[in-house]
Amino acid sequence: MIIQCPGCHARARIADSLEGARVSCGECGRVYVARATGRRSSASSRRLGLWFGLGAGVVALLAAVLMLVQGKGTKYAADAGPEKPVAAPSGVDPADYERSPIFQAAIGVHQAAALGQAITVQAAMYGPRVYAWKQTVASAAAAPAENEPAPPTAEARQALEAEFAALPSYRQQEILAGYAESMCQGEDRDIVGAWQPFDGSLVAYDQATGTARIRLTVSSREAGSTENRHVEWTLYEDRGRWKVTSWERWYSEAEKKATRKKRDKGYERVTLSDGSIVLERDPEPLEHLADTPPELRARIDQLIATMLDLELTKEATRARAQLVEIGRPAIPRLLTKLYEIPLDTEAQSIQVNQVDVALRAITGQDHGYRPMELVGSAVGTTKERRESAIRQWFAWWYRNEKTFVAAEKKDLLEELIPPTEKEKRGLERRDG
Repeated sequence: MIIQCPGCHARARIADSLEGARVSCGECGRVYVARATGRRSSASSRRLGLWFGLGAGVVALLAAVLMLVQGKGTKYAADAGPEKPVAAPSGVDPADYERSPIFQAAIGVHQAAALGQAITVQAAMYGPRVYAWKQTVASAAAAPAENEPAPPTAEARQALEAEFAALPSYRQQEILAGYAESMCQGEDRDIVGAWQPFDGSLVAYDQATGTARIRLTVSSREAGSTENRHVEWTLYEDRGRWKVTSWERWYSEAEKKATRKKRDKGYERVTLSDGSIVLERDPEPLEHLADTPPELRARIDQLIATMLDLELTKEATRARAQLVEIGRPAIPRLLTKLYEIPLDTEAQSIQVNQVDVALRAITGQDHGYRPMELVGSAVGTTKERRESAIRQWFAWWYRNEKTFVAAEKKDLLEELIPPTEKEKRGLERRDG
């Protein structure tokens, strides 16, 4: 079901079973009781009949990604729609995005791209306008940053459409096939194929040109992800059928604000899928501390290299112990390894674990990283938790770099309970 924060109006999708539970808004932090809005998103009510291509049949929506309130700086009802009512095309109900043909056209492209059906995606495009848009985007990307080109005029767009129309039919199909493939498994997959729509609004409609602009609210198809986004689509009514002409990531004012806030503070407050709230920061390579002497820098780098050599068992253990002794000066370079080492193989997961163990020993912090990914009843943790643990380390260092002092190692004798006066006299008599 879809719930909405009563404070900032940010929407998110959660499991129906959580209705009535107290949840925390990922946008403003307000705690409220989860109640379904007018639209529900259960599997039984969210299946859409989508007809694409010649005899393509019905494409069922993939299962919804269940999530706790995350927001991620995104508002839906509050700022995703237009400020004033928009005149809708014939047969389009802006309040019923699931059944209106204009929304079905864009939703169907998301679905077909997710399933890798490039031919279906290609059939959903209006070629001349997609080509004109893509050429305009490419020209803007190639222009120097200090000389950003002005938006193309209507005449320029028409010239590009005519250029496309003049191409041989096979060449037109090759170009459109490339665009479709990009949505299925290329650069545009992160805008289309990887995201599942669950809400939408009509932004603009121009009856004279037969074009409409809609905005879909989408959730990630990746298991464990809690992110929502907006994708804005432009469509053209071609002989009674709506076809897509452009697709772009759209950022709400709340998302822009959250991005600025993250950039200013360096970290963000994140709600994981299990409901836990953590601070995260994007990993990045870090230099040695400014006050670390050159010889110590070289020693730290060499010890880290030895520790990460999985063939040097005893030497790696000794190297880790020496890094723990060095303490604070070793932290930035250890964190850098968390940034540099991917989690693609078991060996890499073990290397990251070596770094995590050293950091835990130095700092006394534990952000939940475990080398094995949880599968069934085996020991381990989720992919979300492992990746979050790395980001939590960077958030922790960003907040504590200037004030952190490694705990001094105490003599074990100091940990003993001091003797009483009676015990002291007994010891004196024994020693005397």
